[in-house]
Order: sequence, then structure tokens, then C-alpha cells
Amino acid sequence: MKYVNDDTPAPPANDRLGVADWLKIGLAVLMVLFLLGLWRQDTDAEPGQPSQSAVTEAAQHWEGSGELNTDPFRLDAQNYSVSVTTGSDCFYAFDLRGLDGESHEGLARAQMGTQESNIYQLPPGEYYLVVTTGPAPKCPWSVDLTPR
Repeated sequence: MKYVNDDTPAPPANDRLGVADWLKIGLAVLMVLFLLGLWRQDTDAEPGQPSQSAVTEAAQHWEGSGELNTDPFRLDAQNYSVSVTTGSDCFYAFDLRGLDGESHEGLARAQMGTQESNIYQLPPGEYYLVVTTGPAPKCPWSVDLTPR
């Protein structure tokens, strides 16, 4: 609407966006969606799978002579290779337990030497290692737990 004493020009009769304007807007929207998709691809993982940007979990190593309950440690990788080495003719039992006390894996019932095994689909969580030997204390051992 134009007032009689208003010197400002009236807007053009065609104030709608043209085809070129819509193409520019559409291209800008597609670029934003593409960039968001790249960002999310790196941060979102399928359920049960680690993210591509996740920090690699370090291997765990313990050694001793006689019985031991380790301090709690975090496991997230779900699949592990296990190496247990024993050094004398003793009874050895190595158990991986959750903080709730539930035994998740009997890693080995070893005699003298080295045993290799694997753990699959271990739920992520806080764990501790229980080493039982006999007759203690002259029963040397070592355990390596490596994410796969």
C-alpha cells in the first residue's frame, strides 16, 4: 500500500523467488546435509560396534607369584585374545569377573607352559582378574589380555 505523501518506491510487483534463487537455496541445504552426514558417519556406530573415532583400548598385562585379585579395570572391545603363562608345576585358575562378582570367563586352568585362547562378545564393563594357585606362594604366572 502506498501513502500519498510517502516518497519510498513501491516494491516490485513480482516479489517471489525465481528458479535461480530456489536452486541456490536447495544447493546450500544439500551441502549442509552432506557435511552433517559426514560428521555423523564418523561419530555414530552400529549398536554393539565401536565407533571409528573411538580410542583404541590398550592391552592388559599382569604377572605375579601366588594368588591375586587385581584392581578393577574397564573392558570395552568385546573380543580379546588371552595368553596365560605359568612357570612351575602348580594348580592355576584364572577367572575374569565383573564387579558384581559374576564370573564371565574361566580364562585358563593351566599347567606349566603357555596357553592361548580367545574371548568373544564380552559385555563392556568393569572387571577384575582372580588368580588362584596352589600350593602358593611359589607359583609364578603372567596373563596378557589383548583387544582384537
